[in-house]
Amino acid sequence: MDSKIKTWIAELEVAKKVSANEEMTFFKNLEACGNGELITELCLQILENIEPTEGTLIPMQCASLLERFAPVSTVERLVQILKKLPPMTGLRDYRQDIRRAINKLELRKAGECVCKSAFTYNTSPYDSLYTVESSVFDEVNYETTYRARCNSCGRAYTVIENTSYHYPTYQWR
Repeated sequence: MDSKIKTWIAELEVAKKVSANEEMTFFKNLEACGNGELITELCLQILENIEPTEGTLIPMQCASLLERFAPVSTVERLVQILKKLPPMTGLRDYRQDIRRAINKLELRKAGECVCKSAFTYNTSPYDSLYTVESSVFDEVNYETTYRARCNSCGRAYTVIENTSYHYPTYQWR
């Protein structure tokens, strides 16, 4: 597996030199390979070696893949990685995505549905975990209220999307 990881890391280095679109293509191809063990180890190694100047895209994509593919046994390693990650200045700190991945892995470990993580983390109701059943736009407050349902456990939520900030924020109820 080490040679496969080295090959994927080399491909990521090439993608980083080209564009953010190429980086996204890299992560789509990684996800499409479907090898959970490879995806987990590769993403953990990428996060362990992240540079402070890296930006947010790569750690965010790694966190997203870890949420879906990592076994719950990786929580401790991910917690240790998080402790060493440099803070990101600006509008968005990618460490929040790592925290969300840890939270979802811990929920899975406890036998609970991961939809509970939406309350803590700024999750869109259009995340693949949910089905949006309805939406109503409030022209006065300039926000959208969604009715969303978890595809796994069936729990229903009301989600308020506010787009008045630099990026959308969500309140789950």
